[in-house]
Amino acid sequence: MSKLNDPLIRLNNAGSELYYHFSGEAHCSSGYCWGPGIRNEYIFHYITSGSGKYKVNGEIYDLQAGHGFVIFPQTPVYYEASEASPWHYIWIGFTGRLASDFLHRAGITDTHPIFQPSELSDDVHRFIKELLTADSDKPNQELLLMSYLYRFIWALCESKITGTTRAEATGYRAMEQHMTRAFDYIYRNYSEPFTISGMAKHVGVDRKHLHAIFIKACQLSPKNYVTWYRMKIASELLQRNDLKVGEVARSVGYHDSLQFSKAFRKHYGKSPTEWRRDLK
Repeated sequence: MSKLNDPLIRLNNAGSELYYHFSGEAHCSSGYCWGPGIRNEYIFHYITSGSGKYKVNGEIYDLQAGHGFVIFPQTPVYYEASEASPWHYIWIGFTGRLASDFLHRAGITDTHPIFQPSELSDDVHRFIKELLTADSDKPNQELLLMSYLYRFIWALCESKITGTTRAEATGYRAMEQHMTRAFDYIYRNYSEPFTISGMAKHVGVDRKHLHAIFIKACQLSPKNYVTWYRMKIASELLQRNDLKVGEVARSVGYHDSLQFSKAFRKHYGKSPTEWRRDLK
């Protein structure tokens, strides 16, 4: 298993757009299972042989060699190897502020956490294997591990458009470019109030088209995505006891603390103060 355990490295990379944590493999015995339980990282499992079941969000997926499944952070899951042909899988664990968005590009979401076999499945397999064989104890080896992680994510994203027509692929890439500009705008400006019209102008499309591509790519409107992202950052900032609720509010673009508290309660079902208290 290749793993980066240095807590100082993890702390310094807490805000990275993508960060590698660990990788490994398992030859499961008949009926081996894990869960129900949650993990802190995104963990992609690629099945190299055998079969099994993955249960998440009330859905059960029957999977076999060539498929992959993703565990999303803080999401209860259960998976089990088949009795007749238990699976062998390899996995990679990662986090990062853009991890969810990169997985979205590959068509993998918390409501569809499955990777379908494609012509690029061999590349996905190969890049994880490179991570497995890398020696994480060598100086500066984390840079090599990160490069493998980005190549793995690239293969996932490319696999989504494998088998499409040229026109479909061109349309997908145009949408991808628009979403990249939109995400960049959000990440640069979420700490300040801004309008969806202003974001659409930055992306180079009208507001109606921006709404359509967000629904297609994220299953959320631009406004709801911005709110989701601000609330996600806010929930992380509330873990810091040195920040007052008003400071957290301003840090995510709300100059009115009451408006922020209402938005937070609507999103999480509890006030920022209650959220912070429950963390203790």
